[in-house]
Amino acid sequence: MILSIRTTQYSVLQKVAEAVGYRVYLCKGIDNDQQFLLQIATETAYNGGLDRAAFILKELKQTSDSCEEEYAKLHPGEKVNYDQLFPTLIDSFISDEQGQRRINILALKDVATIQKMVPLSTLKDRDQLRISLETSGWIMGRLLKLLSFTHPQGISVRQLDSNNILIDLERHHVVVFNWSQSQTYIQEVVLEQRRQDIIDAAKAVFLAIGGDINTGVYQYDPDHEYSKFIWNLAWHNDGDARKAHAQYYELVHRLFGHGYIPSKTIPL
Repeated sequence: MILSIRTTQYSVLQKVAEAVGYRVYLCKGIDNDQQFLLQIATETAYNGGLDRAAFILKELKQTSDSCEEEYAKLHPGEKVNYDQLFPTLIDSFISDEQGQRRINILALKDVATIQKMVPLSTLKDRDQLRISLETSGWIMGRLLKLLSFTHPQGISVRQLDSNNILIDLERHHVVVFNWSQSQTYIQEVVLEQRRQDIIDAAKAVFLAIGGDINTGVYQYDPDHEYSKFIWNLAWHNDGDARKAHAQYYELVHRLFGHGYIPSKTIPL
């Protein structure tokens, strides 16, 4: 199927995901063959959510670009790469061909093969796998990095479950995909919602390592300091993602070191 918008055409390929308010298809540009994700509202009633996502993704990208410019002045040749953690909005429009439903065309920065990005939930639910503690280190770290970036802007994700966290185990990529449920505030996100975003991220990671989110028990090593830290974030965090991010990496570096550790999955 070919989808046209203004002077641009996209070749729509297979469906890769579906939720209550939207479906997601792999697509590519006709002119440059670049891969994208096409997010389309399931009904016009859900157009508003995708419109909200488009607005927020634009805001995030603009702020990320500004941060990169400022960071480069002090650290030439280095990057912060906040924009690796959320999709880049390529286009957003109401499609006459698709019954007046809104469509968002999304790119994932530095991801050459989108099919390698899978929901974190897939490992447990489909493959019956858990991830090692060391592997969860870069996932949780990037989620806290994202929240430390969005919360001061007055943006709460409000959907940090394992279905919305895309990962590439080989290349250590993490992307929070859907922003249609997110919420904006005039100033910084309110404390209760900041805490909830951190709670949701911690619970998703705790579940991915094989922990029981009902009891807080990590049965494979019940007394491990790392798993206890993750569970504590899920129940006793103070809503400060930047502080949690700094404390988290102090622990991770002390326990696992600073170097690159290949990802590892283990049967449940």
